[in-house]
Amino acid sequence: MEPPVTIGVLCYGNHECLAERVLTSIHRNTRRQDFRLRLGLNAVGPTTRALIRRLLPKFDVDLLVRSKVNLYKEPMLRRLLHERPIRTEWFIWFDDDSFIFREDWLQMLQCESALNPQIDMWGKKCFVRCGEKHREFVRAAKWSRGLELDEDDRPNRWRISFALGGFWAIRTRWLYLLDWPDPRLIQYGADYMLGEALRQNGARIGNAFSGVAIDQAQRRIPSETPRCEVLH
Repeated sequence: MEPPVTIGVLCYGNHECLAERVLTSIHRNTRRQDFRLRLGLNAVGPTTRALIRRLLPKFDVDLLVRSKVNLYKEPMLRRLLHERPIRTEWFIWFDDDSFIFREDWLQMLQCESALNPQIDMWGKKCFVRCGEKHREFVRAAKWSRGLELDEDDRPNRWRISFALGGFWAIRTRWLYLLDWPDPRLIQYGADYMLGEALRQNGARIGNAFSGVAIDQAQRRIPSETPRCEVLH
């Protein structure tokens, strides 16, 4: 994981305190020459826009995507990934409710990657139990290679291992090989489906998130969020 890396951040709504926390933590704990920033703004309010204008000169901004309406997480991520090709080997993602609290966070990721070069994605590794609708979603995916989901100890249930969606680091080439995010995904299930897409294609996920606090705010998903027909 040689620098620079590309860091993607999503800010949403009238939550300027979260936006300031994550962006300031990246700035304070990461050398500017070690990363490029891609920032997505989903329906942010005027105070957050003012904050962004103040903070952006501190960063090497590779891409800024603004939307007056909430595009939701995965469509915004797709724009951040595909409107302009990423030029770095690694892409690191932060939701705005995650943040960095130690200045050696990137060096620790680099050490893990050097010691475990077979790993293609890092984060807080978890697993989810899923049912038939998830298995059908995987079977219908363009990225599926026909592998059955890992069986759970419960009847008609399966397990998917993944990196928690609030923070993860991935070899950039996998995002383009998988054409990620899956266009069927809007807000729900994308983190564990990325885990399964990687498994289907022979990639490996490792557990490493030293110096990063993940999902440190209450969920703020609007009640009217459209849900994937299969994954709701």
